[in-house]
Amino acid sequence: MLLQEERNADAENQGHRQGHGPGPGRARQYDHSTFREGGALSDRRRRVVFIHGARNGAVHAMRGRLQQTAATQPNFRAIVFYDAPLDTDVQGRDYDNAGFIDLSKLRDEILLSDTDYYICGPVPFMRLQHDALKNMNIHESKIHYEVFGLDLFAE
Repeated sequence: MLLQEERNADAENQGHRQGHGPGPGRARQYDHSTFREGGALSDRRRRVVFIHGARNGAVHAMRGRLQQTAATQPNFRAIVFYDAPLDTDVQGRDYDNAGFIDLSKLRDEILLSDTDYYICGPVPFMRLQHDALKNMNIHESKIHYEVFGLDLFAE
């Protein structure tokens, strides 16, 4: 999962950006609280793009919640990749792109001014997404992630 969030200084001052933990290198905890009142979507001026990768529709976590949020929140966009869609998975309904998450395909949608990027997932996935963002000239201070184990990006 990779989430791109356009900053809003007013919202930050009001405490709407609730982080997972102190300091850089800590990803925002995106769970069901993200989608509740007072979460990341409470400020309608903030644009949130949620990029999700799954094997297929049979194992697509939070599928209903993402579809519901996209349908009801004008400042939210979910972009879903399935790397092995089932015959019953319909592109455009269940997922947007076949294959693994490829940020180069989303460049125009995710490169916004004053944006933070949050990465969560298996370490190899996080490395790929981190490097893709760096290759798009995203400053390290704008990339946040949660590592379960050793911090592989620490210098």
